[in-house]
Amino acid sequence: MARYGKGYTYSALTRMMNVAKLYGNKEMFATLSQTLTWSHFIELITIKDDTKRLFYQQMSIAEHWSVNQMRCKQDEMAYERSLIAVKPDDAIVSTLERITPQHVEADVVLKSSYVLDFLDPEILGISSELRQMALIIILIKAGLSLSISDLKKVGRPAVLMSFLPAVFEIGAFVAFAPILLHVTILEAAIMGAGLGAVSPAVVVPRMVQLMEEKYGTDKQIPQLILAGASLDDVFVIVLFSTFISIAQGGSAKVMDFVNIPVSILLGILIGALFGFVLSWFFEFMFRRGDLIRQSLKVIITLGIAFLLMAIETWLDGIISVSGLLAVMSMACVIRMRTRNEVSGDLSAKYGRLWLAAEVILFVLVGAAVDIRYTLDAGAMALVMILLALVFRSLGVLLCLIGTKLNTKEKLYCIIAYLPKATVQAAI
Repeated sequence: MARYGKGYTYSALTRMMNVAKLYGNKEMFATLSQTLTWSHFIELITIKDDTKRLFYQQMSIAEHWSVNQMRCKQDEMAYERSLIAVKPDDAIVSTLERITPQHVEADVVLKSSYVLDFLDPEILGISSELRQMALIIILIKAGLSLSISDLKKVGRPAVLMSFLPAVFEIGAFVAFAPILLHVTILEAAIMGAGLGAVSPAVVVPRMVQLMEEKYGTDKQIPQLILAGASLDDVFVIVLFSTFISIAQGGSAKVMDFVNIPVSILLGILIGALFGFVLSWFFEFMFRRGDLIRQSLKVIITLGIAFLLMAIETWLDGIISVSGLLAVMSMACVIRMRTRNEVSGDLSAKYGRLWLAAEVILFVLVGAAVDIRYTLDAGAMALVMILLALVFRSLGVLLCLIGTKLNTKEKLYCIIAYLPKATVQAAI
């Protein structure tokens, strides 16, 4: 920096290297740079999908978008909403490369008939953050409803439920998807991992409701499903990321699989630490006679929960931490170390928050689903999904061997472990 000037900082050099990797052809870069500014290139390299990046690159040239306009178009999901988005990648690239300021094909600019535009693009632009907020609310509610003593009783079945049903479902995809869907084994594994996670947004609130109504708690059925589902997501997401890395030319590393227990343990420990500090603070203020309003406690716990999720992001690439497990662990410790009035009132507050958050969550999950892909996939895709769910059910049954559950209770556990939604929308 001392030699070349202030413009050559570490971050600036990193951006230059990333631009060079994507736009290494000098002739192509010279042509593009006649229309696009350096800020355009900086924005474009943040788009990971090659086809999507090409769309915004070509449309910026053809429509003379400024950098801010290009960002707004990304927030509005202009690419995903266009007619061209459902075509095969080769056809999309061929069409986009023909775009000029004088000629833009209709299916690039026309929106799909599937899109009704009832939802504000600004809302869709922060959809993932809103979904995460809703999920945090129900996980705190779940933690405030969980009893550590009940968790100890479920023991072995809960541990098995955290990975065995997902392994059976992924195994079904690996065995049958190459035959039914004509994909490679690696692609089948990616599909299985993508569909293998149970939905916490569906399972958690229902299990919390059962615990509050004392329904099935004598055999710890809700606690069993809740604990298993919370860990299941961590396991499946790590596998999905590993398979994607292999598909992109990487390789499976031992540390990828070591990260599964590390992520779980660190998430629980970090969450417990913050929960201990918060519970001490609430009790300390109570003994001093300085009563904190429940609404303020909700704001404080939500703020800490967002911090825990941020810690997961900050440590990404260094060490794996499950932010969602940390949130639930924090809430569990608050329940364990505070008076029943405190944890009970907090749980009630979060229950009322969930009434609104649930609507937001499932509306936005629905907005992320495009049924056109289902129609294009055909009947064999549905057959494959049903077959995988049968294998998943067998995995759940295997986990429940040796428990005192009767046939109806085991059937309920199987059905409760089938929902898919939020994890699939996220990945």
